[in-house]
Amino acid sequence: MRWFMFDIVPVEIIHSIFDYLWMNEILNSFLNINDYLDNVILSYNDSFINFNLISRPLFDLICSRLRPHQVISLILSDSDDTPGQCQLFFSRFSIEQFNHLRALTLIDIADDSELLFGDLDKIESLNFLEITPKHYNRYLNIMPKLTRFVVNYQYVVYFESYIYINRIQLPHLRHLTLKCCSYFQLRDIFRYAPMLVSLNISIIFESREQIEIFVTVNHGKSPLTLTNLSLSIDVSSDCDRPSVIISRNHLERFLFHMPSLRQLELIVNSDGNNNLSYGDRWEMFIVERLTLLRTFYFKFKLENVYRNSQTVLCHFRTPFWLDEHRPWFVAYDLRRSLLFTVPHFAHRSIVYSEMPVLPHSTTLPIEQHALLYNMITELTFDSIKDEPDYCYTEVEKLVLIGLEINRALIDLSRVQYLSVNSSSWSLDMIVKLIRTDSHSSNALLCLLNK
Repeated sequence: MRWFMFDIVPVEIIHSIFDYLWMNEILNSFLNINDYLDNVILSYNDSFINFNLISRPLFDLICSRLRPHQVISLILSDSDDTPGQCQLFFSRFSIEQFNHLRALTLIDIADDSELLFGDLDKIESLNFLEITPKHYNRYLNIMPKLTRFVVNYQYVVYFESYIYINRIQLPHLRHLTLKCCSYFQLRDIFRYAPMLVSLNISIIFESREQIEIFVTVNHGKSPLTLTNLSLSIDVSSDCDRPSVIISRNHLERFLFHMPSLRQLELIVNSDGNNNLSYGDRWEMFIVERLTLLRTFYFKFKLENVYRNSQTVLCHFRTPFWLDEHRPWFVAYDLRRSLLFTVPHFAHRSIVYSEMPVLPHSTTLPIEQHALLYNMITELTFDSIKDEPDYCYTEVEKLVLIGLEINRALIDLSRVQYLSVNSSSWSLDMIVKLIRTDSHSSNALLCLLNK
């Protein structure tokens, strides 16, 4: 199609196409083709702008063409690729100008100024806020008008004095993610956000007393309306770990008042009690209390286990767990003392000479084991197998130790990071390997470690 044919396409149709594109893609593809398209772009009122991983020239171009009142979604990033972007952007615009903004995402944000976060409350249309801070930010609070609030810290932090909730009602909040949450924050969440349906939190405990407060946080109150829960639990390295053990009883008491759950994810990163592995007990609890549950993912780090894989897995081979309409397959890694559902929590990193999961260590049928290989994103290639069983289709990081590599087993076009840890690989060999899949558009970082 020749570009001038867009002159006969109605504005409404072009705007419908724009609804599926970021503004940076629109400007890159359609700007300065002809006056008609330039005017169509200027008249487009629902701009989605993504400044993450964007070049400085394109950033300047978008800013020069940007009309703040047309922007409904905005992504800014202070990552290593775009340092200082937020400060630069708000030196050109004030947040109040974006009076139709509905969604704001701030990635690797370094600016913790009260000016930025204090003024967000002035945008009446804002209902979605996602922030990835680089460090503790004392100005972050959940605003009453938000329907979705997400905070993802880059590193594990624990704040006894860090409160997101100003003890005000949050009648519109439906989805909440706090990657560093305390048990008293959780108490306030359940108290002030009665309409919450999706909750994703990570909690670090420092004592047994804190765990007891956590499991009884909603006792004596009305059942919660949560339909989706993701809960990650760990124990602080500063406490006496052997005395702080997470058990199945703790989790069941916490979940007791959540009868509406349809999707549940449970992660215990510290040593958990062996009774977490009692599949028959989990089955009884779910049948009695979580009758609507359709998706159940878990990963439990267990304390010393004195049972073999078959003994651990036997309670997960019942019709309840292997229901063909919603099978919950389980694997047990004896070396790591990990019990987890697959393929959801299958290992993402592997050495080629090993297997993601041994056949006798999982309830996943052998004909579905290819799913485990499709989950691998980091592969260390240390040898060549005579008859490989499966291919690796999703590898993003490839580490080469041996001299040979079976290219037919790996989709090299997806590799973004290549590390060569062998003096046997010459530079010419590495370049040839990279050029094998030169059609790939992925940026490739190559590290030579001879």
